[in-house]
Amino acid sequence: MFIKLVLSVYILVVLALVGAGYAEGEGQIWAVIIAGSKSWYNYRHQSHVSHLYHVLTKKHGIPEKNVVTMMYNDIAFNPENKYPGVIKNALHGKDVYEGVMIDYMGRDVNPEIFMKVLRGERTNVGSMKVLKSGPNDVVFVNFVDH
Repeated sequence: MFIKLVLSVYILVVLALVGAGYAEGEGQIWAVIIAGSKSWYNYRHQSHVSHLYHVLTKKHGIPEKNVVTMMYNDIAFNPENKYPGVIKNALHGKDVYEGVMIDYMGRDVNPEIFMKVLRGERTNVGSMKVLKSGPNDVVFVNFVDH
């Protein structure tokens, strides 16, 4: 319940920003979603990012090319995962890992790369996807960590 409430608040913020300065056809919505932690102990951070990826791209129609995803990616196939290749963000929930396009993972999830992504600078690692937003665009950043 809490996760759904938090995600709903995030989406409402994005929609409020859209209403405040974004007009249909004049700009695009961009998103940078990052799980800044690693290890099985921080499972929830990568599960939140995976779930949010689907909320943004599937439910709200933000093009995948406009979403930059950063997560260490050490949870789905972690030896402690009873369901290899699966990440869930609710007790009896569905797999939120499937279909997530991870642009930066492992050592590439670091402050330097994060800042380059935000500034639209070439990274030379991962997918090399960075923000290419303009003055009429809305940028949504969600950083999940402690």
